[in-house]
Amino acid sequence: MSRLRRAWAPVLGSIRFDGPLEAEYRVYFDRIGRSARSEMWLIMLVVITIVLICNRVLLDVPPDVLPLGRFLVIGVLVPMVLRWFSGDRSPLRRWSSALFIASVYIDIGAMMALRVACLDNGIDIVPLVMPIAVLMSLIVVQIRFVVLAPAILLGLVGLVGVELLVLDTDSNGLFDIAAAAAMVTVALPAAYDLERWTRLGWLRQRELDLLTKTDPLTGLANRRHFNEILRTTVESTRQRDGAFALMILDVDYFKTYNDKYGHPAGDGCLAVVAEHLTMATGTDGFVARLGGEEFAVLWFDGATAATRGEQLRHGLANITLEPLPGVPTTITASAGLACMAPGDSDIDSVVSDLFARADTALYEAKRAGRDSLIVFAGQELRGSRDRYDDPTERQPSTAGEFELPRSLRFAPGPESKFQAVFAAEGRSARRLIMIGLLVVIALLLMFQTPLLKIPPEADRLGRLTLIFGLTPGALLALVGNTWTRLNRWSPQLYIAGVAVILSAQMAERVVQLPKGYDVVPLIMPLSVLLSLTVVQIPFTMLAPAALAGLTGIVAVELTAFPITGNRLLAVSACIVMVSVTLRFAYKLERSRRISWLVDQRLDRLAREDPLTGLLNRRQFDQSLNDLLRSAVQADRQVAFAILDIDSFKDYNDGLGHLAGDECLRVVGQYLTEMAAAVGGIAARLGGEEFAIVWIDTSGDGSERAEQIRQGVPQLGIRPAPGSRAVTVSAGIVVTPAHRDPVELADVLHRQADAALYAAKDAGRDLAVITHLQPSE
Repeated sequence: MSRLRRAWAPVLGSIRFDGPLEAEYRVYFDRIGRSARSEMWLIMLVVITIVLICNRVLLDVPPDVLPLGRFLVIGVLVPMVLRWFSGDRSPLRRWSSALFIASVYIDIGAMMALRVACLDNGIDIVPLVMPIAVLMSLIVVQIRFVVLAPAILLGLVGLVGVELLVLDTDSNGLFDIAAAAAMVTVALPAAYDLERWTRLGWLRQRELDLLTKTDPLTGLANRRHFNEILRTTVESTRQRDGAFALMILDVDYFKTYNDKYGHPAGDGCLAVVAEHLTMATGTDGFVARLGGEEFAVLWFDGATAATRGEQLRHGLANITLEPLPGVPTTITASAGLACMAPGDSDIDSVVSDLFARADTALYEAKRAGRDSLIVFAGQELRGSRDRYDDPTERQPSTAGEFELPRSLRFAPGPESKFQAVFAAEGRSARRLIMIGLLVVIALLLMFQTPLLKIPPEADRLGRLTLIFGLTPGALLALVGNTWTRLNRWSPQLYIAGVAVILSAQMAERVVQLPKGYDVVPLIMPLSVLLSLTVVQIPFTMLAPAALAGLTGIVAVELTAFPITGNRLLAVSACIVMVSVTLRFAYKLERSRRISWLVDQRLDRLAREDPLTGLLNRRQFDQSLNDLLRSAVQADRQVAFAILDIDSFKDYNDGLGHLAGDECLRVVGQYLTEMAAAVGGIAARLGGEEFAIVWIDTSGDGSERAEQIRQGVPQLGIRPAPGSRAVTVSAGIVVTPAHRDPVELADVLHRQADAALYAAKDAGRDLAVITHLQPSE
């Protein structure tokens, strides 16, 4: 058993997570699987009902061969009940997959028993394609691959065993068995791919969801997610007629700390504060970072909130960091706390009032000398209620941005990119199928007569069909998906190859079958047609091609041959299989689209600052090295500027974080436009600090940088109380690019940072420009 497990492990490696993540995924996968099984239950119910209504035509079996009552109970009612219990509304959800597999096995057993009884009495009523179709239903109901693969292979072995051991199998039967095995072989890799893409899509969507709810620096909830939790808490507290409390906590003298020790040290300080708040709060509350050095703690029990809040605030003194001169402890914080019983008030009013009360108490604590907690006691509010309105009302909504596609189309630009990736991923599967088909053709040419016992009179036409029909079609599809110059048309060439193969198979079937040679059983062209659904051909191209192929097969069957119950059942099974597998192909492409879309958004989130849309620090460093490399190669001058919004802490305190965020967004948009105008790059380095850099081809780098700085007060941003306009200080470095790009980037950062602090020390709202020589 351990050896088998080791052999199976590489296959399952990419479709299995570790630990709790796997359990969380299974809950999700089982839920969507149950939905698919309910859908399949309905399809099977409709199909079986139609067959039973038309049983005199489709199942014209003598009563001594088919005791209809018993067959209905065992072969129809029992599996239908089991299928229902495997669906969404079942009380036995834990056993959903096992119940559906059991229903399939019972169906197949009843069909094969009926097939054996009929063939023993000289009646061919149940074609092999029917139990194969039922077995293939396992593929499309999203059973985990580790369960699906053994289940479907065991079912196939059972079918083949009955055909070879119980029935007197001739060459026609051997062809049927070979085609059935080929169909399963093609379908299992597709099922594996579906689960793999489903897992990747789920995992990336989970990561995306965390990114939209989490502050990247501290790992705490961001303000948007905190507001969602707060609204939920208001509702639940109202139902239990209780009270809850909000504490807003602000790290004292953080701006001074940041300026003295630098932004990395400031980030480290916020991270350890966040860790302390999380551990000290435990499960009794919920912690978030509202922005900057301001945090919020939501206490679910208002009665003990003041005591817990004071304990939490005092615990900050135990954090060991570099202290500020004249400050007795490393970290202190001011906090304001407000407690409310929501009653029957509107949720928006409760949230707004609660924030305003906590905010008022916080500023009372600051005016009282900081390092204290004040509980709101009913005094007049500071008029800052709008500071903490629902962010979704005051900020650009990201709901549409992160909404996954409902249809199988993106906007033109992303659509073309996705189609290129999707088609490329499918080429390997198309090549594999056509190589396998060419191998089968070669084996048939060598062993057709001795192994499959093809009569001489049918052998010649069979060989001609293999050589001049199937081989050209397979080669067309193979070359079209191998030769890189034809990559653009690879899906179309595969469809064309399949069309040639289907035409050749149906033509031989029309000629051979009336002579009594069923050397091309219906399951063979059907399996070739179904290959279209598992090789990642875009659905908008796949659906018309598959339906055209199905129409051709059905038309030939019903016009070229006598219409019998057996033929009607076989044709019906073909229609159901193609319909179900088209649905499967739709789900596969949708799953892949979701995975691709989330990949793109995760990549963008990893590169961009979410508030301003500028490059973040990590991506800026990478892009800066690329730009400097180009400047060195072109022997050009480089201009590098760091800009810092003046007195931004006072701006935030006076107008609130929403206004501060809007200020940052406007400045970010302005720098984006300026960077585009000079062919450079802009980034948000952190907080209110930005950078812009470009290759200076005109020799006016310092003048252009000063113009950029002077443009900020003209943006029309609402100024803070007592101020005329929002201004920035800037540190600017201009230098020829005559050294290693990595070394040059470090020099530019250090020199621009030093120039920026010189501008701040000189009174702010100005720029300090440094010209470096190549040797410096």
